Amino acid sequence: MRIISWNANGKFREKFPFILNEDADIYVIQECENPEISNSDEYIEFASNYYWVGENQYYGLGIFAKNNVKLELMDLDAKGLRYFIPVNVNDDFNLLGVWTNPDMDGTKTSYYPKEITKYYEEHKDSGFFNEDMIICGDFNCDVRLKGSHAKNVCEVIEKLSECGLVDIYIIS
Repeated sequence: MRIISWNANGKFREKFPFILNEDADIYVIQECENPEISNSDEYIEFASNYYWVGENQYYGLGIFAKNNVKLELMDLDAKGLRYFIPVNVNDDFNLLGVWTNPDMDGTKTSYYPKEITKYYEEHKDSGFFNEDMIICGDFNCDVRLKGSHAKNVCEVIEKLSECGLVDIYIIS
């Protein structure tokens, strides 16, 4: 199964035809428009199998899949956190789509990784998090940065290792 994640910078409806050449089974897209409000027939057709969250209809997080891929939205309360989509794929594995963007009022980027840690802490006993799951999206973080940001990224990696998950960005 091929999964692609991309931050489309608010222009996904215009740009999505370009990534179709990648022929992914699932696309996890940050900064995309809600297909329900689109007037683009091509975008609506592309988004025939999707889940989307956002506060602004033009700027959210979406998981889009080919029609032969079964996506089941998991019943996990976001507990006030934004831009998380928990799904089960083909009754085979869990996928968490992520766009860490805690608020738009000037929150420092060093706190973005904390959103993932908070989400994990809220749901670690739900059975959703396990070593066979995939978390992908825009974490808005990089362990190579200095100070509290790097510390918070390392905390996310450490917390998720409790359920057998590893950071392939770091090891790849």
